[in-house]
Order: sequence, then C-alpha cells, then structure tokens
Amino acid sequence: MEEGYIYLIWEEQFIKSKENIFKLGKSKEIFCRINGYPKGSKLLFTTICTNVDDVEKQLLIIFKEKYGLYNDGNYKNSRERFNVKNYYSIINDIISYLNLFNNNMDLVVTTQSKEKQKLIIENNKKQKEEKKQKEEKKQKEEKKQKEEKKQKEEEKKQKEEEKKQEEEKKQKEEKKQKEEKKQKEEEKKQEEKKQSQDCIIGFIMDKIIKDSSGSIGLRQLNDVFKEWFQMNYGNRKSPNLSEIEEMMIKRFGNRNTKTRKWMGIKFSEEEYKDDMDY
Repeated sequence: MEEGYIYLIWEEQFIKSKENIFKLGKSKEIFCRINGYPKGSKLLFTTICTNVDDVEKQLLIIFKEKYGLYNDGNYKNSRERFNVKNYYSIINDIISYLNLFNNNMDLVVTTQSKEKQKLIIENNKKQKEEKKQKEEKKQKEEKKQKEEKKQKEEEKKQKEEEKKQEEEKKQKEEKKQKEEKKQKEEEKKQEEKKQSQDCIIGFIMDKIIKDSSGSIGLRQLNDVFKEWFQMNYGNRKSPNLSEIEEMMIKRFGNRNTKTRKWMGIKFSEEEYKDDMDY
C-alpha cells in the first residue's frame, strides 16, 4: 500500500477565464508535481493517504457521478476535471469520502491557507537557495579554473622569459668569447708581426751597411736573410719576403727603377756578387 497525496488544483487557464473548473489528482512528490503546473495555478487542497492509487480511482468515480466531468472535446483534459460552483463543496466531499474509506488522513493544506503558502514559500526558497549554491559552486569552479589557467600561462610565460634570457646570456657569452678570441688572435698577430719586424731590424743592423758604391737586389737579400735566420733562430717560422721588403723600403727607400736594387748599401760580408743578383 503506497503512500501519496490527493490534491485539488485550480489551473491558471481556468482562473484567467474565471471558470470554476477544478482538477483532482494524485502524486507521491506533491511539491514537485504542483510546481509542474503553470505558474498562476492555485493549490486548493492536499492530503496524505495510504493506497493513493485506489483512493484516486474511487474519488474520480464518485465525483464523475456527482458533478460530471468537464468536457472540452479532449478526453485527456476532461477525465480528471470537474465543473463545480464552489470548490469548498468538493473539498468537503473529499474529506468525507476519505473518512468513509477509513484512511489515516493527515490534512496538510486547506483552501488558500497560510500554512500552505508558507510551505510553498519555504519550498521555493529552498529551491532558490539550492540553485544559488549550485551557481556559486559553479562560479567558484570556473573562477578556480580561470586562476589555474592564468597561473599556468604565467608560469609558461615566465619559463619562456627565462629561456629567452638564457639564450641572450648564451649569445652574449659566445659573442664575448668570439671577441676575446679575435682579440687574442689580433694580439698574437701583432706580436708575431713585431717579432718579425724585430727580427728583420736585427738582420738589417747585423748584415747591412751603407756604401755609396754598393747595392742589394731582392733575390740576394732573400738568400742572405734565410741563411742568417737559420743560424740565429733555427727552425722557427721565418718572416716572408714581402715583410723584409717592406722593412727595407721603410729604412732605405724604394729600389732603383732601372737596376731593381737598393742603392748605397751592401752586406757587411759580401758573399754574393752583384752580377748574380737582380
């Protein structure tokens, strides 16, 4: 024997048309069922009883005989609705017949009672509060997700910035190393050039003297320098001929255009004859 609610409701469409058409119904979840009706509908009466299915069937049979069914040509709309001048009479009949059925009746709501309004208000308030809590929970979740997303984006941005800084630092280090290497190579080159110049100056001071009748050709200069360098420096890298010629020009000027020799100088130890030179 299932427990449920018997109710009487005045639906919105009949309230607007000012027709005394009332619907008898049953439900195991009364508030959910009433909320399913159009917004302007009015719950006139409800009571809890056992064996609710049989009770509803018996009441519909009795009221059909007593009041007649509302008929708008639609069987579905007419089978539970009754046209009664005063709904108090149908409420009293429901109570009377339920007592005859020996049901344990607990009257919950009477016509437009303050208790009913209070229950409806409390139920609506509860639903609104639950909805509000769900919305707040949803908003908190969305906010949390946004914050987490923002945090991840910031972390990603920070990592990219750190990576960029590392790349820039690496590039600066590489650039610095290249510049230092270049500078060292330049210093080494300058040192080698200085050593070559010192070597050539040493050769000139050691092997060449001024003589108004003397002359020195390029080939003779190269041969004498090689021999002198081998004796003084061994297997070290020797300055090339162009460096020797450059230093000779700085010291003694350009060679004679006709003879292609430096005039007015000779080797301190004449080892080569002039006619062999050019």
